[in-house]
Amino acid sequence: MCGIAGLLGTAEGQWQAQCLQRLTALLSHRGPDGQGTWTSPCGRVGLGHTRLSILDLSAAASQPMRSADNRYCIVFNGEIYNFLELAEELRQAGVVFRSRSDTEVLLEGFRHWQHQLWNRLNGMWAVAIHDCVTGQTVLCRDRFGVKPLFFLQQPDRPLIFASEASAIDRLLHGRLTPDARWLQQTGTQDTGDRSCYSEVRSLRAGELLIVSPDGQLQSKIWYRMQPVECPATFAGQAQRFRELLIDACRLRLRSDVPVATCLSGGLDSGSLVALLHKYAAADPRFAGFNHRSFNAAFPGTQQDESAAASRLATECGVLLDCHTINCPSPAELENALLSCDGPMPCMAFYPIWQLYRYIRQQGVVVTLDGMGPDEYLGGYYIGQAALHGAWETGSISWFRDVRRTYAALYQHGPEQTAADARVVLRTGLSRLKRRLFRRPALPGPGARFPIGVIGEQLEESGLLKNTLARCLFHQVTACPLPYLLHQYDRCSMANGVESRFPFMDYRLLEFAFSLPLQSRVGGGYTKRVLREAVAGALPDAIRLNKRKTGFNSPFSDWLKGPLRDWVGDLASSQAFRESSFFDGGSLSRDILHGLSVPEATLREWDVWMPLHLTWWLQNKRSLMAAGKRVTGS
Repeated sequence: MCGIAGLLGTAEGQWQAQCLQRLTALLSHRGPDGQGTWTSPCGRVGLGHTRLSILDLSAAASQPMRSADNRYCIVFNGEIYNFLELAEELRQAGVVFRSRSDTEVLLEGFRHWQHQLWNRLNGMWAVAIHDCVTGQTVLCRDRFGVKPLFFLQQPDRPLIFASEASAIDRLLHGRLTPDARWLQQTGTQDTGDRSCYSEVRSLRAGELLIVSPDGQLQSKIWYRMQPVECPATFAGQAQRFRELLIDACRLRLRSDVPVATCLSGGLDSGSLVALLHKYAAADPRFAGFNHRSFNAAFPGTQQDESAAASRLATECGVLLDCHTINCPSPAELENALLSCDGPMPCMAFYPIWQLYRYIRQQGVVVTLDGMGPDEYLGGYYIGQAALHGAWETGSISWFRDVRRTYAALYQHGPEQTAADARVVLRTGLSRLKRRLFRRPALPGPGARFPIGVIGEQLEESGLLKNTLARCLFHQVTACPLPYLLHQYDRCSMANGVESRFPFMDYRLLEFAFSLPLQSRVGGGYTKRVLREAVAGALPDAIRLNKRKTGFNSPFSDWLKGPLRDWVGDLASSQAFRESSFFDGGSLSRDILHGLSVPEATLREWDVWMPLHLTWWLQNKRSLMAAGKRVTGS
């Protein structure tokens, strides 16, 4: 896990070297263990890398790295979990390795297999590979966009790429323009290939970009999610899911530095800890995992799950470190804000950032986290889409089952599912009436969830016809998962920690999207196949708990308490009230009212983005200054 950067198509000279050094240094927080740059023989391509040492801690694994024949040069951020297996294949083809790193396996794999390499990889990556013979540079991002990669192309100027969009802006002295559409949509809608800056594009998940020597771009989505064969019985499906998850955990224990788990006390992270305790064992080379877990505790609040985490840790023999997350002081909060690559839509990033900082202070460099199942196994409240999907199957019993399932998810679930059921019934009967009277059909509810290129083969196989299936796929590929991955990347990398997500193993996702919908949501439970898969490993008190507790901060209490003056000053500032990005006048009045009335509640998703955005814009100058101190320019 590292930071990567580059300038493509530049003119040879001192200016290029200085810009490349500065751009690379702006990513030093992502790679505190080393830094390097490389310029092509023609002088028109420069690659930079900051290193967080995970696999092969020696200098032999440093980047930028040249291939054995000196034709290719690579900078790489991420991990290739099946690198040992790929290395063995390459050895049989005659490759002699100079290091024990996954970077060299990736580089020599590209030399040997070219673009057929990507589908062989199991991992997370953002990579740039330059070909010194053809002059082409390849940028590639992993299947689900776990690792970020941004680029800027302007006429008659070099293409600039980096792991963080803000590094590009700081290189250009803050001249880039905030993207109003991205700011409005991030966290709640699909932001596609946009970033927090209008001029900077994000390489999409599963995208490949080839940059020619003259700066021409050729882009394609290299990944298509594949339907796979599933066992016919639910018991067989759960067994297969368990096998895949255990192997995903085993691969993600490969590390030459200490590895721990993050344990919230819920189903997803609890399943990882329980399976690791009972089944998974690392390869002999890797001895960094010692069954240690970390929990973010919020004592006395609804967000606190430390008691459940402690019970599970005791049962599994895990050393659990519960780190209490308190309301930050304004100075502490602003320190975290400095780490964000653009404004965040909610304050959930702060406890994540704080926990990763604590984890790194304890000497742990790699964590396994439970990201993923909520999105592809229906763990969030998606009652209306799920009920539409059940209606489309024609199964009255499953419709009732789905309604009961989502009614049990939250305190107000019964009222919400009742309202959603009425909408679905009205819609379904209206569509039935149109068919009876042979009127033109209206777009179905599933049309709200467009399927991109990644889902083409699933759609051709009929696995994404149902509204629920489309909703789950949309949650993985469009929103909210891409935003959550963005959030976890920034919070972990700001503190020099690599976060790994076993549930994001592509084999698990392809298997899950090939399952019958009733295996994902049914029997009164969301994430049904996962719950069955961990039976006998995870205590039933956690495994069969139907309530969903989201990971967040006691937002309103914090803003109305220790952060009251900080919030009030921002909300009453001229920059906030006269903002061109939101209705600052009205929102300022609402916030100030919420601060002054004890029983009033500040709604996080209404007020945090405007607050963070205003702070971000006001502090751009100091951010530039911080960047200059880092780079020495």
